[in-house]
Amino acid sequence: IVSGSDDGTVRVWNSHSGKLLNELKGHSGWVNSVAISQDGITIVSGSNDKTVRVWNSHSGKLLNRLKGHSDSVLSVAISQDGTTIVTGSRDKTVRVWSVQNGNCVHVWYLNDHVELVCFNIDQNCIVVNNSKVFSISTFTELDPFYTLSDTNLNLVVDNWVVNTRTRLFWLPPYFQPTYQCAAAFNDITVAIGTTSGRVVIISLSPDRWEFITVTKKNKLENFVEKFLKLKK
Repeated sequence: IVSGSDDGTVRVWNSHSGKLLNELKGHSGWVNSVAISQDGITIVSGSNDKTVRVWNSHSGKLLNRLKGHSDSVLSVAISQDGTTIVTGSRDKTVRVWSVQNGNCVHVWYLNDHVELVCFNIDQNCIVVNNSKVFSISTFTELDPFYTLSDTNLNLVVDNWVVNTRTRLFWLPPYFQPTYQCAAAFNDITVAIGTTSGRVVIISLSPDRWEFITVTKKNKLENFVEKFLKLKK
């Protein structure tokens, strides 16, 4: 497990024993976000000090310090192959970085603070603030609804849970996701951190998706109780 703290440190833990394995020091501000590559070797951290740092999880060595953001870095993500880093900042930009040389290879300029960035399942797109999708290869903005048809990925778009171009159901205000929390998805389950402070896990029954798509907003709660298994 990797964690970041307001004391400016990044810590690596053994998930079974709870033992602290490494303490990574270097940030001069609050660490807002951390990510780790699939092989567990490369750690990325973003901080209020406006920098992104890349570490070796085993040795604790600082591999690179990425500069370019003009305000706090709020979210970081690293591709499964460990070659690409994506960062979002309060400066309203999303930046794509090469892990190999630390260069910034692209910048998107948005209208809002970027509080969440993540890769999709196929690793060919970046999801930003649970509402925008960008291609990692062409650096173009994509239609979230059409993008999902290629990945079979559930996503919250404008407070709708969407799959394969179809709006499955609308989330009431107290079920709507906050940008800063990561929402996790697979084919039949949606896990969302909500504005009420709760984590909600919704298990969908595939044979009922079509029926749910025709429901109206004001009837959602009845359908949730009847057709979804909801765990709070």
